[in-house]
Amino acid sequence: RGHRRDGGAARWLQPLLRSRAFFKPCLQCASTVSAHFTGRAVVNYFCLDCADEEGVCPLCAQDHTGHHMLQIRRSSYHDVVRLHEVSKLIDTSGVQTYTINSARVVFLRERPQSRTMKSKYQGGLLGCMSCGRVLQEGNLYCSIHCKVRATRKGGGQDAGDGASATDSEASNGEIPPSMLLPGGSRLSELQPITPPTVGMKRRLSLSVKKESQIEPAILHRRKSKPFRSPFR
Repeated sequence: RGHRRDGGAARWLQPLLRSRAFFKPCLQCASTVSAHFTGRAVVNYFCLDCADEEGVCPLCAQDHTGHHMLQIRRSSYHDVVRLHEVSKLIDTSGVQTYTINSARVVFLRERPQSRTMKSKYQGGLLGCMSCGRVLQEGNLYCSIHCKVRATRKGGGQDAGDGASATDSEASNGEIPPSMLLPGGSRLSELQPITPPTVGMKRRLSLSVKKESQIEPAILHRRKSKPFRSPFR
């Protein structure tokens, strides 16, 4: 993959919001490891320097040594990021937070909801300013994506659905000025991930060759003839 570093305004936000690769097999690594290790080839990182929508899995993390990475987590089948990590990059004020495994998180994108609830709370005091999802008092947006949409429209309402709205937004990926941190982003404070060693990746790739040389009948052969214990 081509790695690049953007100077000046960050251009990673829209690729992050558009990505649907998280918690799916890594396109680069899934075919090179044994079936026993496919769990290691699942995408759960996003490289802020490369801004690649394909994301990064723990196995190909060594190709991004020295890059700034954001870990993606999962809640109710939706992508979330920890508040203390993403708040070092953009202004998340007004976005509703949730507590998962003792950590405060925010959702990346809006979640599906019934049209009745959406129309009832759209732009109201209890609803997200973008999608209308019911929020706790004091919050304005249900996700980072909704804050980006509302900010680009000057706080106006948007009746479009999440997927189409994300794709139709400006493709430059720059963070809206109002979401930039006053003192600039603190990328250096993100904790680096520990990529696997070269030796480990070599062992995983060799295991594929070894398994392909084993006949299927041998894999399912019983160790010995089964027998019953005697009745007493």
